[in-house]
Amino acid sequence: MKYRISATLLALLVSGSATAGKLVEKVDRFKGTRTVAWESFSDPNRGYSFNVYAFYSKPDDSKPFGYYTLLVPPFGTDSFSSCSENYWLVDDKPVPELKAAFESMGSSQTFRSTPSRSVLEKLATAKKVEFKICNTESALDASDLSGIRKLLDATR
Repeated sequence: MKYRISATLLALLVSGSATAGKLVEKVDRFKGTRTVAWESFSDPNRGYSFNVYAFYSKPDDSKPFGYYTLLVPPFGTDSFSSCSENYWLVDDKPVPELKAAFESMGSSQTFRSTPSRSVLEKLATAKKVEFKICNTESALDASDLSGIRKLLDATR
């Protein structure tokens, strides 16, 4: 009985950490650039994951020179290569600035956009962020919206 309870608690912890994300900072020693990122982890039970990156041209720059996002479909999702049109709603209002380009490498699919900081700020304060790819609809989860806020706070 004790073993079953421990195993159940461990499974809950592992599954909980698999759906979370984290804020990371990396400096590329070769290029002399710095990246701050909210990296959300893709998990078949989680649905889509959303990653946001801020780039600095030098490690000691005070402000990023740009941002990009990656929306990653869950593993096993049918290919969007023949239909990758995507549309975004933030609190039920269209946001064409989030329209993303489809990229595919092997079995990996991503949708990449380059929003401005003001668009990311709109996402960070939203109650609901939804997207539609062809006929597939989904939404960013609370963890990803929180991650966007963390990234914006870290890159002021």
